[in-house]
Order: sequence, then C-alpha cells, then structure tokens
Amino acid sequence: MRPFFYLGCFVLLAAFGDAHYFAVKKGNEKYRAGDFAAAEKNYAEARQNNDSATARYDLGAALYQQKKYGEAAKLFGSAAGSKTALAGRSTLAYADAQNELGGDLLKKGNTDAAEKDLEGAIAAYRKTLLADPAKIEAKHNMEIALKRLAELKEKRQKDQKKDKQEQKQQQDGKGKNNPKNGKDRQPAKGDDQRGRSKPNEGDQKPGPNGMTKEQADQILANLARREDTANRERRQQKMQEREVEKDW
Repeated sequence: MRPFFYLGCFVLLAAFGDAHYFAVKKGNEKYRAGDFAAAEKNYAEARQNNDSATARYDLGAALYQQKKYGEAAKLFGSAAGSKTALAGRSTLAYADAQNELGGDLLKKGNTDAAEKDLEGAIAAYRKTLLADPAKIEAKHNMEIALKRLAELKEKRQKDQKKDKQEQKQQQDGKGKNNPKNGKDRQPAKGDDQRGRSKPNEGDQKPGPNGMTKEQADQILANLARREDTANRERRQQKMQEREVEKDW
C-alpha cells in the first residue's frame, strides 16, 4: 500500500507543478501584452496552486499596474518578509505601492492615512538603500515620498489655521449678537424714545423721505411762526422810518 501512496503523491505533484507553471506562463504573456486584469487572474490561479513569494510578487505587480496600490502593498510586503532572493526587490516594490497609495489618499484629503502610508514607504526606501546604496530608483522615489509628506504637513497646518480663524469668527459673531451688548439691547417700557415713531399708529408712518407726518407738520408750523415774526419786524421798522420823516 505504501508504494502506491508515494506514487500517488508524485502524480499529484506533477499535475500541481504543471498547473502552476501554465498559469504563471499565461500571466507573464498577458502582463507583457499590457492586459493586467487577465494577468491578475492567471497569477491568482498560480498562487492558489503554490502560494510562494514569487506568486505574491507577480500578483502584486499586476495589481500595481491597475493602481490597486493597497492590495499590491500587502502582497509585496508579504514577499519582502520571505527569506528568498526576491525579498529585496519586494521591499522596493512595497515602498513604491505605499508611496502611490499615500499620494492618492493625500489628493482625497485623507491626511492621517496618507501620512501613515508615506512614512511606511520612506522606511522601506531607507531599508532598500541601506542594502544597496546604488539603487537610483529608490533614491528618486524616496524624494517623491518626502515631498508628498512635506506637502501633507503644510496642508494640515493651513487647515488648522483656517479652523482657528473660523472658530474665532464664530466667537466674535456670538459676542456681537449677545443680548447683554448695549448696542443690541431692546429698550424697556419706561425708556425715553425721543425722535422715534410709535408703532401701530397709522398717522405716524414715515413718509418717502423717512419723516413722519407729525414731524413734517411741526416743521411747517415753525416756518410759519418765523415768517410771522419776520413780517412783524419789517412792519415795525417801516413805522419807525415814517415817524422819523415827520419829525424832521
């Protein structure tokens, strides 16, 4: 019974290896042709047959090309933790995915998540450069991540400053509308309201020039009195002149 068991294992391994091989081969063909969605399906199938660091890296690459940076970063990070020759390349790929993910989140205004992803990308770039200082791509992309992080912090400072200004304006507005403020205090019943028209009186409504009928009548009466006074003064002056002429 045991020999048949070993034989069965060898048959399964051969079939397993063929399925994985053909799935990877198809995935590579689709990837080179730029059909990254089809490559993703093939690489996912290959990973089901053999969940290796290479399978994760390949699937991550197809996802990255479709701008699915979050999923790609998880796969690259998993491959980077493996003790294989692919670990270094996976670390750089993980940094690039985190960098792009942070950039997208920054554009959407999610500064907290963007900051976390960008800092993760910078740490991975540093790890890559410590292992191989000649990695020009890692240096260039790290500069992009640092620039995005600086932009993020500047945006956060501006938002905080804007929030403080809005809060101050709201507080100032509440102070102006406070009933305790003398400017907005309503007069009491016993307050003197000189020069103000009383409400609900039809003959006290302001005219076109903002003057009430009562005020207009008062002005006309004053003018009439002044005119009468002036006329009396003129008559008295004429009478005095006549008397002077007679005496002379």
